[in-house]
Amino acid sequence: MDSELRAKLKRQIQAYMEKKPCAELSEVTSWLKNDNNLLSGVQVNVKTIKSFTFYQIKKFKCGQDVTKHMGGNGRPTISKAKQYQIKKLTLNKDNRSTREVGQRVGVSHMTVQRVLKKAGAKAYHKYKTQKLNENHKIRRVEFAKWMLRNFVSTRAGKPLRYLVNTDFSAKIKVNPTRNTKNDVVWAISRSAAGDTLESKEEKFSVGEMIWGGISWRGLVPSDKPVFMSDFFKEYDPVPKTVNGIMYSDLINKYAAPAVDSLYPDGSAFWQDDPATIHRCEAALTAVSEAFAKRLDHMKQCPKFSDVWPIENIWGIIKERVAKKKCENLNQLKREITRVWRDLDNDKLLHARLMKSIPDRCRAVVASHGAQIV
Repeated sequence: MDSELRAKLKRQIQAYMEKKPCAELSEVTSWLKNDNNLLSGVQVNVKTIKSFTFYQIKKFKCGQDVTKHMGGNGRPTISKAKQYQIKKLTLNKDNRSTREVGQRVGVSHMTVQRVLKKAGAKAYHKYKTQKLNENHKIRRVEFAKWMLRNFVSTRAGKPLRYLVNTDFSAKIKVNPTRNTKNDVVWAISRSAAGDTLESKEEKFSVGEMIWGGISWRGLVPSDKPVFMSDFFKEYDPVPKTVNGIMYSDLINKYAAPAVDSLYPDGSAFWQDDPATIHRCEAALTAVSEAFAKRLDHMKQCPKFSDVWPIENIWGIIKERVAKKKCENLNQLKREITRVWRDLDNDKLLHARLMKSIPDRCRAVVASHGAQIV
């Protein structure tokens, strides 16, 4: 029944009950179905008519106007004191369960959620950040200021256009970790969903670590990143990690030719983080012979990955590769190569990421060295 028909029926039931105050549900329902012109030609379920009529009679017998809503229905109100207590116990608190808060306050967890939503609060997922101590924060601020003063300023000749930001990625897995909170399948029943509910995972998933870089002019190398599993095969016995000698070989064989193809005039400004393998004698010699300019590792600080744009490249690759659901390492490598080449062709992305470095440095200074989002 639409709202207009309901309003008309309420007025007629009100008039009928005023004439026959002792009328019962069956009598009023029969009158509505048989003697009332409003329902002629209207298809209405019998149960709907009965429940509607029962509610109107109940209002009349309680001394209320049938045409108006009956007060006192709905969930009970919660006191302002309890609302305040819920917000005090929950808002901006770590590891705070709505069920635990509900038990402490004496309400249901759904009530806790309603109070928080009414207050404009929203549940936010946590994100991973670097673990920073006070010394890290101080060094981050110092280096960010140094970058703004000596590297980003216009007096420095716009060196951002020549900066080559490089790093190793974390392990990109064949079967990435799933977010079980959001990874759902909407279905009428579990049996109807079938195999789509199976989340196939390996206990020890294989993966690939890669090396690469980004500059204003493109990715380094431009055709594909350096796959460390292939790079390790060049040594006997096959190592498990990269050392300083191997890093110097990587620079001479892969990095230097790739950078020279982008900056044939030798104007590139090399950057790698101050990791131990980057500061050994062999690595320093390889860098000094391959590049005329480099960002001094003595000036840099550790834990600056939230500023360097190469980390954004790793994030994009992981996100796009995860959607393809690779089944083995070869498929993973092919997909990484495909995404890498797509990103290399996106010159606007390179410029946008490199131009964001000054703003990120300013954000580090403004946050007193804390992690920036």
